Amino acid sequence: MKNKLNIFFFILVVLIIFFITYKSLQPTKFGEEFLNQIYIADSDENFKNLKDKEIIEIGKNICNSAEEWQNADDSLLNISKILLTFGIELESTNRIIPILRFQSIYELCPEKVSVLENLFQNE
Repeated sequence: MKNKLNIFFFILVVLIIFFITYKSLQPTKFGEEFLNQIYIADSDENFKNLKDKEIIEIGKNICNSAEEWQNADDSLLNISKILLTFGIELESTNRIIPILRFQSIYELCPEKVSVLENLFQNE
């Protein structure tokens, strides 16, 4: 009986180690977390007709425009214009726009976090 318990415990430990190793070695796709966060925040389903690739492209465009932002309001207007080029017409006051600004910077181009920080330090 004790021998069977030891074998069971050994197999359990091996399976746990295998699972942890598998999960840690499994590659994540670029933008995967960005997409997850946007889909969670998109309660109005503004992005339901877009492909994942297009949503990531929106995020990249937001990143590329970050250097042009003069202040927080300007960034929201800029993001609204980017969305319009993808056929999404939203007011700059829509709650998804600041979420896009934040998630784009933090998930797709973290090297521009200082731009985002400066927006709110200057306000």
